[in-house]
Amino acid sequence: MAMPMRTPTLEVALPLVIDRVLSDAISQVEPASLREILADAVGGGKRIRPVLTALACEAAGGDEHDAVLAGAALELLHVSSLVHDDIMDNAATRRGRPTVVARHGTGVAILAGDALVALSFRLVQSLSHARKAEIEQTLASAFLSLCEGQFADVRAEAGATGDPCSHYWMVERKTARLLEACTRVGAMLADAPPHTVQALGTFGRSLGLAYQAMDDLLDVIGTSDQTGKPVGLDAQNKRRTYLSLAGSSMDRAHQIHAMVEGYTNEACAALDVLPFSPARSRLHELAHSLVHRRS
Repeated sequence: MAMPMRTPTLEVALPLVIDRVLSDAISQVEPASLREILADAVGGGKRIRPVLTALACEAAGGDEHDAVLAGAALELLHVSSLVHDDIMDNAATRRGRPTVVARHGTGVAILAGDALVALSFRLVQSLSHARKAEIEQTLASAFLSLCEGQFADVRAEAGATGDPCSHYWMVERKTARLLEACTRVGAMLADAPPHTVQALGTFGRSLGLAYQAMDDLLDVIGTSDQTGKPVGLDAQNKRRTYLSLAGSSMDRAHQIHAMVEGYTNEACAALDVLPFSPARSRLHELAHSLVHRRS
């Protein structure tokens, strides 16, 4: 007998819960002016990473509510990387609002990003779970990979030399491994066996590769109103992207769409080892929504 599909309210309700956790974490920061800057930095956004963590937890047999603290920690790591990325890109807007660096300057933006990292690991330390050490290691490794990938992105001689292999290396670290950490951590919180953790990790990593390819495309064909940030920054900052690697073909957008679809299919195929559930179905739907996203 087919399982009844649960109304997919998680993507609506969970961000509200995550927002409360983020607000509580930031409320412990001094002084008040720094609290205000951090609250502004974490405002907005789709909370994709906490949602992925919760859905992975549920798909692995756990309870989505057990993923709230870890999901918030992963969101804080993500936002910290955005704050620092905006400094490197000299970006004026993010999520439709002025960036931290645009409003407060480079020094304050660096400190704000660092504070968000500290808050992230403080949240993880507050977890009460048998696999807490493994979860901490997963977050630390993912964040180090993000730094490695970002360095390769801004310093061509460090890896982003223009060939597809070095570009893949950069994207996997800068974007994909943090999404992989989300789905791995979700499975760990469900105390899932290694093959389930691996499957969900593969899903997250492939999803991250698809997400970055689509992000590169939107930087060229999208608008600031759609993306919530300036478009054309990659070209302005002479960054290597999937489009620049595609060469001068007139059909580069089609190539990137095909790449996004390929990575998306890889992500969904990784879920085949999991039993059917509403959460697994929602992971499929979220993955395929990337192909048509506009922001």
